[in-house]
Amino acid sequence: MKLLSKSLIIGLSAVLISCGQETSPSTDKAYLASLAQETTEEIRASALDIGYRTSAWQFANMDNFDEYIERPRKTGNPTEWIQGALYVGATRWAETVDDEKVRNAIEAMAKGNDYELGERLMHGDDHVVGQSYMWLYEQTGNKEIYAPTQKNFDEILEINPTNSLEFLEKTDPRYEGSCQARWCWSDALFMAPRTWLKLTNATGDNRYFDYADKEFWAVTDYLFSKKHGLYFRDSRYFDMKSDNGAPVFWSRGNGWVFAALPLIIDDLPMRHPSRARYIKHYKKMAKSLVKVQKDDGFWAPSLMDAEKVTTPETSGTGFVTFGLAWGVNNGILTDEDTINAVNKGWAAIRSAVDSDGKLHWVQQIGKSPDPVKEEETQLYGVGAVLLASTEMMKWEGKKLAQPEPEKKVMAFARYVPERQDDFAWENDKVAFRVYGPAAPLKGHASGVDIWLKNVDYSIIDKWYADFVNGISYHVDKGEGYDPYHTGVSRGTGGSAVWVDGKAYYGHNFISYEVLKSGGDELAFTLQYEFETPLGLVHESKTISLALGERLFTSSSIFTLDGKPAVLPIAVGVTTHNELASVTFNEKLGRISAWETMDGKAVGTGVLVDTSIIKGIKHIAAPDEKDISHIWIFTSTDAAGKLSYKAGFAWEGDGEITTSDAWDAYLDAQVK
Repeated sequence: MKLLSKSLIIGLSAVLISCGQETSPSTDKAYLASLAQETTEEIRASALDIGYRTSAWQFANMDNFDEYIERPRKTGNPTEWIQGALYVGATRWAETVDDEKVRNAIEAMAKGNDYELGERLMHGDDHVVGQSYMWLYEQTGNKEIYAPTQKNFDEILEINPTNSLEFLEKTDPRYEGSCQARWCWSDALFMAPRTWLKLTNATGDNRYFDYADKEFWAVTDYLFSKKHGLYFRDSRYFDMKSDNGAPVFWSRGNGWVFAALPLIIDDLPMRHPSRARYIKHYKKMAKSLVKVQKDDGFWAPSLMDAEKVTTPETSGTGFVTFGLAWGVNNGILTDEDTINAVNKGWAAIRSAVDSDGKLHWVQQIGKSPDPVKEEETQLYGVGAVLLASTEMMKWEGKKLAQPEPEKKVMAFARYVPERQDDFAWENDKVAFRVYGPAAPLKGHASGVDIWLKNVDYSIIDKWYADFVNGISYHVDKGEGYDPYHTGVSRGTGGSAVWVDGKAYYGHNFISYEVLKSGGDELAFTLQYEFETPLGLVHESKTISLALGERLFTSSSIFTLDGKPAVLPIAVGVTTHNELASVTFNEKLGRISAWETMDGKAVGTGVLVDTSIIKGIKHIAAPDEKDISHIWIFTSTDAAGKLSYKAGFAWEGDGEITTSDAWDAYLDAQVK
């Protein structure tokens, strides 16, 4: 997050004064509609106003909860989640506008707590206050601030709970201890994972976020409804029905998770292997939440039964509005429906703040879509509004959204003259490229490069267009990226003529012909020519790949000095100076490698018909760049022909995640 400039803040304030905007709470439809139609400058100014007024009112009323909260319960405990959620919004607000009063309040809270988390070691709700501590560490560099959090998390890592995520009552005969030793309720995904991530960022110790990442997706796999694109609050809601028979999806429960996703994504390093997965999941939730917004801009407490509770509700609405606005501001969400949803959501939030800065219509502490009264407020609701205010101060939503290019699922291949004459091909699983005539003579050769993708639609045109515009495809922006080094190695499945223990191959293809592209299967032919100790070798290599496959088929015709010939051929897979582990099965004609890149593993491999295999050899040269390979040796037939398969799997697409699974996949292709 970057501070907004003081000149911009002053400008926004001036716009606000000139607007003379309404500051009394109102649910009048005409009023809400007028707010949603304001200019970008007016909306930004309103965000500055709402952020200042709500934070000022709330921090002036931190010692009299009984006077304005009907059921204060644990509200007064500064290590509990209720205050913790407020301070998450407050840190982002203070960072955005450099609000000294709010910053001082955060520091006072943290010092007053001695930087300790809540009393319950394992309970995710008691971890949320740690996000504010970690934020203070980021501002000051004082490692003593996170020491208690690190001590607690080290204990949890030692325990490593593996209990069921099913939410059982103590009266249930199957109850063997609370599932809350893990994050078995949707709220926890806001409270805990980001604290663990921030601790990894502070210490450089990946164990903390590795644990949080694992638990986040375990809970998501359990509680996220793929059908509806929303979270059940916990397992007790799987079969629960609302009054009209609809499934029960709680607004604030989903708001907790949806607000957590931008916060996590912002804190993840750009090249973190999980980043794409969080963005992909975020977009799924965004689409579902836009669909269930009410006409008045609020999200109903019961998302799929707006008649269950018909009054406004601002905590869920605040979290969702923040999440959607972040997506628009960061160019992740560009459709008109989402932009309209943000405008309406922000108008709804503004309508619920009175002239003193008190936020109204906040559903009280609970776990279900319960009734809401106008006078009800709570600290976590203000935290949600502060989050939304920070994004609306940067709002760009009035700009016309550019329609997204059509995302086609297809087997696609093309020549790429705009980038060193590459030739690239892909299907719904994998993508590859080889170098062409314009590639520099030094550091490049005819090996096969792989592009890691986690989407089923075609990305080649998009990534190359980004390259032309100065955007690197070596950085994962949500669809995958290219971390794989090929250089002068054989990459994944490059072939070579093998003479006296040495590989001979062309620097690049000299011509190409596309045979099929844009449908269920692709095919193209590349021509290579190169000198060997045996003479001048010409290779006509035809590559084909169908949808659903991870392995391309390479079918070549070789000639030696212009005539078909039986030639000794080696097909290789680079081991990247022995960073990869290798396995092989000569009886099945398989070689494979498994290597971790940026925290996610990549499996590469080659299959050759066992009837023509001459041997397999792992040649290790860890100190010589691009020399280490696992090779499978074969030869052309009398007509100079040779066929084999090669390809890869990436842990980041979620389908093949272990080396054993990769080898099993390859072996199954043979069988």
